Amino acid sequence: MSLTLRSTPNNKLGGITGKGFVPGVSGNPSGRPKYTVDVTAICQKHGEKACQVLEKLLDSKDERIQFAAAKEVLDRGFGKPVQAVTSDNPVATLTFLHLIAAKQWSDANAGRVVDVEPQSQSEAPRDLMAPATE
Repeated sequence: MSLTLRSTPNNKLGGITGKGFVPGVSGNPSGRPKYTVDVTAICQKHGEKACQVLEKLLDSKDERIQFAAAKEVLDRGFGKPVQAVTSDNPVATLTFLHLIAAKQWSDANAGRVVDVEPQSQSEAPRDLMAPATE
C-alpha cells in the first residue's frame, strides 16, 4: 500500500512553504538504515596499529605533533579529565541555584499569564527572567 499526499487549498502539506512534513506522518517510515559492516569491530581490530602510530609520533621533531600524540595517548589510556564546577558555597550547586531562580520567578509572576507569542524581528529581545507586565 502506498500513500500519496497532494497539496490542495484545503489540504496543505506541513511547514511554512507547504512542502514540509505532514503532522502524524513519519518522514522516515522505514527507520534508520541497518549497516552490515561493524565499524566498531574494524576500528578495534586496528587499535594496536593506531597505538604504534601514536607511539612513533611521540618521537616527532615537531613539538605540536608530540603534544597532540601525547594528549591522545593520555585521553585514551586514562580518560579525558573531568571538568569540575566549583563554588565558594558548598550548598550552591547549579541545580540548586536553578531551583531558587525558578521559585523567585514563579513567586514574582504568581497568577499572571506570561506572553509566549513569538516576537517580530524588529522588537528587542525580552528578558524572560523579568517579572511579567500587566
